[in-house]
Amino acid sequence: MTRRPMYLQHVNVYVRNVERSKQWYEELLGLHVYEYRPGWAAFLSADREQSHEVALMQLGDEAPLQAKGQVGLNHMAWRLESLDDLKEFYRTLKARGQPIERIIDLVADEILPRVVAERLA
Repeated sequence: MTRRPMYLQHVNVYVRNVERSKQWYEELLGLHVYEYRPGWAAFLSADREQSHEVALMQLGDEAPLQAKGQVGLNHMAWRLESLDDLKEFYRTLKARGQPIERIIDLVADEILPRVVAERLA
């Protein structure tokens, strides 16, 4: 029998400032902080039964940003309970001035590119 993973346990994201990043994930996404080590790392989760789904590791304010097209993490996707929750989350992002590069719609396991932002507004 071939063994395979059951699900993704967590992602580890390098950040410049762990406090600022932790605050963003806490306040904007509503993630629970499982453990926080100031100046070094934060471990957060949407599921309070898990130790963490996201690990934030501080590199420092001078760390270079990932360039477009560079090898590395492309994105994370979070499932919300309903389309209404997604719409509310979108409005929250806009109200807080968070940049939204593009929106895609995942329907019946197909990616439909370039769905206009007004669809969620």
